[in-house]
Amino acid sequence: MPHEDRPPKEHGRHHLGNVPPRPDELDAEFDTLHERIDAGGGGAAGPPGPAGPQGPQGVQGPVGPQGATGAQGPQGPAGVGISSSLRLDFTVPAVGAMAPATVGAGDGPKFGVGMIVFVETAGYFSITAIAIDTLTLQNLGAVGTAPPTTVVPASRAIVATGPQGPAGP
Repeated sequence: MPHEDRPPKEHGRHHLGNVPPRPDELDAEFDTLHERIDAGGGGAAGPPGPAGPQGPQGVQGPVGPQGATGAQGPQGPAGVGISSSLRLDFTVPAVGAMAPATVGAGDGPKFGVGMIVFVETAGYFSITAIAIDTLTLQNLGAVGTAPPTTVVPASRAIVATGPQGPAGP
């Protein structure tokens, strides 16, 4: 039977099972289906699908503003003064040079390498080495330091300190 002589079909089904629909029939079915979907007659929505995989990490954002200054901490305990006295005479070395200063028995380790000390009547020196009772002192050439070769008598004080800073305006 030629295509033009086919009987009308039922909606969505062909009464001749093995005969494919004509292209104009498919277009009409497609248009009908879209009209039903547009009119809300397509049925209830299905359940949501499963969640997709996590995406890649994003780029780091900019650094935020600095926070407020915290409260001031409590006052620390009072410091312990470090001092000793010369057990033997001390000869002031040239500026930048070093000389040993013998201190009270066992007093050397109370001091630290790099520490600035004031030797009474001699001036300011930097400690470059320490032994049990000997400090190796380097002449800093600070204002008020005794001239090189000056002999400082035993019993003079050696005190951890810092040199006087420059005069203000």
